[in-house]
Amino acid sequence: MAIYPKDLPGLEGMLMKVKDWVTWGEIDEVTLTQLLEKRGRVKGGLKLSRDVLRKFFNVGSFEELAKKILSGEIVLHKQDVIKPVFRLHPPRGGFRGSIKKPIGDHGELGYRGRGINDLIKRML
Repeated sequence: MAIYPKDLPGLEGMLMKVKDWVTWGEIDEVTLTQLLEKRGRVKGGLKLSRDVLRKFFNVGSFEELAKKILSGEIVLHKQDVIKPVFRLHPPRGGFRGSIKKPIGDHGELGYRGRGINDLIKRML
């Protein structure tokens, strides 16, 4: 799973090409904080720590980093410290619908809006 700002040109077209294989939506600040804290990794595979936050981003907590990422001050895929992809477990309790059908047809694929936060929390 990757996190990108909404205003990237061409992002919508790329998502439409892969909509039959992935799910996506808007992440909230609380979920992004948990994701960075539990699954954030730096180059080399080491866990993201508060020391790294202070040294490279001049922030004291994961909450501040999440705010900066969501506001666009830090663009996750353009910096060289944090890996922009997070490795997640399968969701606890399994998927609610078919992994071969879109959201509208009682499946899991495509745009799910704010519902992505519930899925991410079950995958942490």
